[in-house]
Amino acid sequence: MVATLLEVNRSESDPSSMRTQPVPVASLTEEIVEDSGGEAEVRNIRIETQIHCSTVVEGDPELLRRALENVLRNAIRFAPAGSCVQVRVHDSNGRVKILVRDYGPGVPENLLGRIFDPFFRVDESRDSAAGGVGLGLSIARRAVLLHQGEITARNAAPGFQVSITIPVSARDPL
Repeated sequence: MVATLLEVNRSESDPSSMRTQPVPVASLTEEIVEDSGGEAEVRNIRIETQIHCSTVVEGDPELLRRALENVLRNAIRFAPAGSCVQVRVHDSNGRVKILVRDYGPGVPENLLGRIFDPFFRVDESRDSAAGGVGLGLSIARRAVLLHQGEITARNAAPGFQVSITIPVSARDPL
């Protein structure tokens, strides 16, 4: 996580240092879901995917990976045992939209505006082993913004949903 934070800081201070290349979002998402499968299985969580996207974005594949991975692992962490986490990817008006939803408790409405702040945790009583240190969503937000994208979150009643939108490159799919 520290290495990712340093990479994001470097890219923010010197955008030319970003390793930009074509990134096929569908295959990147499938890899991240597969990599997260063990963690989900241990917690008795199913990951359901709907990927309807064959386009490519211009970006840093490692930063995009970290953004989506942080969001997905957060959803797995807070999903109730026996439930599912949904990951949907589709094209949307010249952009790729990635939605990650869990069926957990959500976030109190008065705290929604702070969840992307560095070191913010909804439940301060959680220790770092159970609830992280509060950097995952902050790193995700900064990585998405570096790609001229947008990340938002909302309560999904039940659950919580994070939406990432990234502009599509002009390239044809790989």
